[in-house]
Amino acid sequence: MTTFDDIIYEVNKKIEEDSFNEEKKKISAGECELLDKTVTFLDIDTDSSGMAVIRYDDEGEVKVSLTDKHLKYFDSLKNKKVYFSGIKTYDYEKMMEKWYIRTIVDVTGREESLVITNKLTEDEKLKFQKSIEKFSPEIRRDLCDKKIALADKKAVNENDGCQIALYSSRDEMEAYYDIVKKVMPKEFRSVYESSRLKSKKISSSEEKTNYIRVMSDILEFDWINNAEYKYIDVEALQEKIGKKHIGYNQQLNEIYTELRASNISKVVPKTLCFIGNPDTGINKLARTIASSIGTGYSIINLAGADFGENEPLIGSSKIYINAKAGFIYDCIKEAGLRGVLVIEDFNLYESNIRSLMTPLLNKTTYMDMFAEVKIDLSNMLVIVTCSDIKKIPQHVRANMTTIYFQDLEEREIVEIINKVIVPKYCKEYGLDFPQNIPVESCKTLIYKHANMNMDKLDSMIRSIVVKTVAKGDKSFPDYSIKPISDYKEEDYEKIRNKYVREITETEHKFFNCYFEYPECIQKKAVKLFNILNFEKNDGLREHAIDVIHYISNIFKPNDKSLVMGSVIEELSKSQYIQNDFAERIEAAILSKELGNNVNRMTVIGLKGKAGTGKSSAAISVAKALNRNFIKINVGGGGGAEVINGCNKKNYNSAPSLIIKELSKSGHGCYSDVIILDEIDKSTPDFMNTLYEFLDPNEEYFYDNYLECFIPKNNFLVMLTFNDISSIPIPIRDRMEIIEYSSYSNSDKKSIITDYVLPKLKTNFNIKDISIDSEALDLYLKNYDISPGIRNAERDFEYILMRIARQNNCTFESVDVHIDQNDIKYTLGKNRTVGLDGIPQLSIGKCGMAQALAVTTSGIGVLMAVETVVNPYQDKNIVITGLLEGSCLESVSVACCFISKYLKKELPKLHIHITEGMKKDGPSAGVTIAMSILSCLLEKPIANISFTGSIDIYGHIRPVGSVFEKCIAAERCGVNTIILPSESYKGLVSEKKDERLSIKMIPVDTIEEVISYVWGK
Repeated sequence: MTTFDDIIYEVNKKIEEDSFNEEKKKISAGECELLDKTVTFLDIDTDSSGMAVIRYDDEGEVKVSLTDKHLKYFDSLKNKKVYFSGIKTYDYEKMMEKWYIRTIVDVTGREESLVITNKLTEDEKLKFQKSIEKFSPEIRRDLCDKKIALADKKAVNENDGCQIALYSSRDEMEAYYDIVKKVMPKEFRSVYESSRLKSKKISSSEEKTNYIRVMSDILEFDWINNAEYKYIDVEALQEKIGKKHIGYNQQLNEIYTELRASNISKVVPKTLCFIGNPDTGINKLARTIASSIGTGYSIINLAGADFGENEPLIGSSKIYINAKAGFIYDCIKEAGLRGVLVIEDFNLYESNIRSLMTPLLNKTTYMDMFAEVKIDLSNMLVIVTCSDIKKIPQHVRANMTTIYFQDLEEREIVEIINKVIVPKYCKEYGLDFPQNIPVESCKTLIYKHANMNMDKLDSMIRSIVVKTVAKGDKSFPDYSIKPISDYKEEDYEKIRNKYVREITETEHKFFNCYFEYPECIQKKAVKLFNILNFEKNDGLREHAIDVIHYISNIFKPNDKSLVMGSVIEELSKSQYIQNDFAERIEAAILSKELGNNVNRMTVIGLKGKAGTGKSSAAISVAKALNRNFIKINVGGGGGAEVINGCNKKNYNSAPSLIIKELSKSGHGCYSDVIILDEIDKSTPDFMNTLYEFLDPNEEYFYDNYLECFIPKNNFLVMLTFNDISSIPIPIRDRMEIIEYSSYSNSDKKSIITDYVLPKLKTNFNIKDISIDSEALDLYLKNYDISPGIRNAERDFEYILMRIARQNNCTFESVDVHIDQNDIKYTLGKNRTVGLDGIPQLSIGKCGMAQALAVTTSGIGVLMAVETVVNPYQDKNIVITGLLEGSCLESVSVACCFISKYLKKELPKLHIHITEGMKKDGPSAGVTIAMSILSCLLEKPIANISFTGSIDIYGHIRPVGSVFEKCIAAERCGVNTIILPSESYKGLVSEKKDERLSIKMIPVDTIEEVISYVWGK
């Protein structure tokens, strides 16, 4: 509304303008300059023509100028600040400037910012100054600042905050509104003006107050800084982030690219969604970006908040007393419509809160229940941090730029320690930081003390700084000299060797012993701990706990070298050493060490009959190498899960038996001795998996339950089996096979005397124990028929228990002596019945020869081959007894050779083999031939046993299990055994002949046999 004063001002201005233009016409354009100056008016005088000569202060310099005005024009301006406009020339006659004044204004009371600005014309300044004279100095000053800022929108002062609290009265609010309404969005102007109108009409004081509050809320937006797109200084932001955040270069470059594209297009990027665990620092990064861009920003973190009702968030209706805008509206107001909104830990919000936040994530529109203004969020930069993207609806994710922040790499954390965390606290507490913390000490901090938790790491370093200051030191400790492990308080060995199951103890053990785990296990465990910290799915958490329990109890390989002779020494303590068994084991282990063949797993196969000490020998090897051992019996059961485990999705899922057994002690190693027992009785499925496990080209095997690779290069795998023919050839090729033969009688005498009885003496605390040589011979001849020594231990323990019962169930003050009666009475009947198949009445008769065979359990037996001439039978040859397979062929071959040897047709023969056992091999060929010859030549055969196969030319071929057959002959009292030369050479080469007390005659042809038995 135009006032009378305004009309008078406009008239006077018009008169002055016309007068100035008339004077201006008299002056040449080339001789004048523009006059636009504010000075302090000091004094006035006149020249000879009566025109005023003024003296003034121009920025501290006193000057004098002629004017085209009379004295009265300058009344009441003395010692005041005055603005002059017009043109000026130079009067060469009087040697001073002459001013042709257009306007002169007293600006003594004008705001300083309004005086010095060049963004407004003097006319604009004069009108604006006049419009704000009625307000207080604080209001005038703030309105001038806002007016100047709006005159040039790009020149915004970052320190210029909104101080709307100054505008408490309606007139003050209206004055501010008149300034900012030109940059205020239409929807805000409509609501403001509507609220202003209703506040005048409504009689209810409560509602009127609420409408005025709506107006005030609208004016509290920073409309000046949000008038247009603000350029983002990406280089400055990059520099600031580089000082506080290290690592994640790829993710940060993606953010910088989004912001640079925004500067070019003048369009704010889509919502930035940072996905990662809180330890990755995504919240801190989001705040750094928000505070560095140069606009307003607001932080929303409602993790764990439960409001019950939505009013605190979305506001309440104006019809209620004390109604007000909601929290979300206030945050938008704080940030501004072109500001940054950071929504932290979104996945931890309640579902109703997440629903209310959806418009913010989509950057569409938002309406508060109190303000009732439809806010356009498209110009806001929204940053959301979240550790579980599943909590963000799929349709919302489509409108986001998702950036994944994985766990920092170790080198990045070390860099953060030395470039960010330590310098930060050293600066805060006034410490020098002359030298970086060494990498190894940083690792100790990261794993042993901070458990890979960045917040804990920050706290730990601050604690070190505080302790250093408390000691009076001026510099951060030099950990290249003093190890940081000095801060460790607990006994390391106790922690390491303890078996842990409960998750807290497991976590404590894992991070204290972090460096003792292989790298692949370290990475897997860190991921699992993150699942425990941030995963909501109970099934995944339980699986993670179980996996951590297993892998935290197994450490990386023991790198101790083999001490030569240690295996031999340890084996000699616990068992009877056969041949070069110990030397061959040492050679297999030494081969890997000397050849630096770290990528090859040592695999030894122990072949031998049951009870010969294969498993106990493997255990002794583990002790000799100072390694733990695990023993898994795979005979008859178990498939691939024995080695590879069972997938967690399956019923009764579990890790491999190898991992289970290794973790039981609490300090297993990936270099322990693995004993797989009875593999020849395992399933085909297990054999397939074992073939992969023994692959020398693979450094790891995969456990399906743990879902990670396990290092296997340093395992010593010892496989035991009885029958090598049951093991596929590809598996045999991947192992060093060492044969563990049966024990001879002399072996068993030594073992019982030197190992079994002393062991029982120690176990039962017996003062002294002894045995008659006759009793020992009796036991070996009639009771101990097995190839091993396992039954002997049980038998003698049983004998001792009978003696103890006779002595009031104790061995105190008793010297135990075992004689023949003890053995007979305790063990009962002869156990060799049926194994010696030679009828006593047949001994010394023509046509009877002694054959040797071996049972499936590896026990040698003696049987008789009896031949008689029977002209009354229908067939030329009748065969009876348990003969099968190639043994029947041996009869035909023998008959063919004898007929040729005697050069006559054979009579009708009946050949019978006594029922010692089934005979299906060719090794009875020599015995059958000698039996037929003895019958036809009517020459008896002495106490000699035979073994060996023959061909039709009379050549004797080698056969198997010769050592066991010799043991059987020795047990049955046979003095001599005739055997193939090749088989004999095998006994000699393995030094088995030294363990036998029987005469052995090697032969190559049947003629040599005949010559030895009956002479030339």
